[in-house]
Amino acid sequence: MKPQVSQLGLFGGHPMARATDHDSSHAAADKLEASGKAQVQRNLVLSLVQRWPGMSSGQLARLGAVDRYVVARRLPELRSEGKVSAVKPAGKEITWFPT
Repeated sequence: MKPQVSQLGLFGGHPMARATDHDSSHAAADKLEASGKAQVQRNLVLSLVQRWPGMSSGQLARLGAVDRYVVARRLPELRSEGKVSAVKPAGKEITWFPT
């Protein structure tokens, strides 16, 4: 059974777990939000984008010595919040900029 708490209101309508994910993914997402760690991670990733605009998620992770999955998961949440924007040049990786 999926958790009853809606993740949508917590960070601008971008759920941390997809509807098709296992229950354990939803539980982990709820725990990450409830603990405040997800917000700490979003703040960290935002600071990386502000410091190194125009970098891909992988580049930001390397520059900030942060797990690449943390960066890749938090960037879309920050985009949903209107704090970063993404650019996808033809044939290149998505790069991220502060708004």
